[in-house]
Amino acid sequence: MTEHDGRKWVIGALFATLFLIWGPLNAGGVFFVPVITHFGWSRGFFSLLVGVGPLAAGVSSPAAGWLVDRIDARKVMIGGASMVALGYVALSLANSALEFLLIFILLGVGVTASTIIPSALVITNWFNENRRLALGIAFAGMPLGGTAIMICANCVVQHYGFAPDT
Repeated sequence: MTEHDGRKWVIGALFATLFLIWGPLNAGGVFFVPVITHFGWSRGFFSLLVGVGPLAAGVSSPAAGWLVDRIDARKVMIGGASMVALGYVALSLANSALEFLLIFILLGVGVTASTIIPSALVITNWFNENRRLALGIAFAGMPLGGTAIMICANCVVQHYGFAPDT
């Protein structure tokens, strides 16, 4: 495999990571009405719970950057992706506002550790030529993943419902 081929794999892996980890964040709107209906929460209360995720992402960003400076970016990304996977499994089992709150904090930290900060570092380290193109291709995974996953989630909710009792 040539160095050029290796770089294609790096961009493909980063695109897939951003598609699959950042993308589901955009699908949250599909679950808004079913969740508030299921739990009897107000729109404002659920929005407050969901708003904790981006807040946790922002607050944890300096720590993620610090970790990436000191630990291999791959390890930080794997740790963050594991947090996201655990968070989505936990979210599917959550039954209280406190559980939702803690899970959204976990998701925010995990998304930050597994997406933009380490991806930007990897791209800037691997690419001198075509760096802007590499950033554009990798970061296209976020909106494309959000669109694709939102469409899929909407189809699942429409055809199978939100919860076993719906």
